[in-house]
Amino acid sequence: MALLLLLSILMLLGFLYIESVNEDNLRRIDQYHQHVGASTAAQLWALSVERRDPKLFPLHDRSWINQSPLLFSLEDEEDPAQPAGITAEQRKQIMEAVRASDSFRPPEVMDFDTSFVLAPILSVGKKWELPGFDDSLDEKQQSLCWHQGMEFVESMLGGGVLIQELCRLTLLDGFLESSQRWLNLDDEQELNRILITLARIERPRQALVRAVQVELMQTLDFYDEELGGESRTYYLIPFCFDLKYFLDRNLEWSLNPYDQEEMALHSETPPFYAPVSSVVMIHYENVFNRMRATDSLLLVTRAAFKAMLARKRGQEWQPPEGIERLEGPDGRVRIRVTDGPAGTDLYLPE
Repeated sequence: MALLLLLSILMLLGFLYIESVNEDNLRRIDQYHQHVGASTAAQLWALSVERRDPKLFPLHDRSWINQSPLLFSLEDEEDPAQPAGITAEQRKQIMEAVRASDSFRPPEVMDFDTSFVLAPILSVGKKWELPGFDDSLDEKQQSLCWHQGMEFVESMLGGGVLIQELCRLTLLDGFLESSQRWLNLDDEQELNRILITLARIERPRQALVRAVQVELMQTLDFYDEELGGESRTYYLIPFCFDLKYFLDRNLEWSLNPYDQEEMALHSETPPFYAPVSSVVMIHYENVFNRMRATDSLLLVTRAAFKAMLARKRGQEWQPPEGIERLEGPDGRVRIRVTDGPAGTDLYLPE
């Protein structure tokens, strides 16, 4: 009898503890919703688009891509061995379609089944500056092609979630590297136009914070919809401890994903009692490495064009905070981001 009573007390205490963990999980989720100003991933994405800096390239609707024979024909023509470029007329048609489309609106409902039309955008973006089969562009036309390409990439992939941001990084790398051939331009007006275009590109560092938070909210939506219910009295064994682990590793980190200590905790392998977390948690280390490289490339490219424009005008250029100007023994000047990753330094033309 005493043993049964003891077991009953232990069971009651265990139930109370589980319930307290459940209630604490729900409280923390509600606090996070209040902090970010949204209760679902779709709402947070829509809020981020609404708050987008108006100085950046405007975001355009992407749904027209599904009805664009031109974009899908360009994707179908893909030949890895001999990739063909896009003609000036095709680029003109694409940009007319982009600019005529409505402003971008995120989906009202977002889950793990939400689809994104990415392949045509990636294909066209990669082929944008390749020589077209009927193109013979002079310097001015090549520059216009570059400006249009940057607008296409930002309008079609900017302001997006993680998968879109990764595609944007891929295309940005190519366009930023190709822009460096214009550093020696004598035309000050064109140098200034390039600077304006570069200033309208969202920094990957900022974009990734949004992408991480939307991704986290999407996972919270999954816990809520798939493992819960309207009553929200559901995170019992093992899911209450699974969710607690997920919240411990993600909530605070997502608000400041560049914190190295939090990143180290986030990168740990989930324990056995967190099976859902082991599936839904993303290891961001490689993503952040890619982001840092592209972000640094954008910053040094902006700085290089400002330096060259100042040189053309006979003015002294002082690097802004976070940017270093280094002169080698041979007199060559290179620009680098302070603590930037290797391979992102940029040498100025002599």
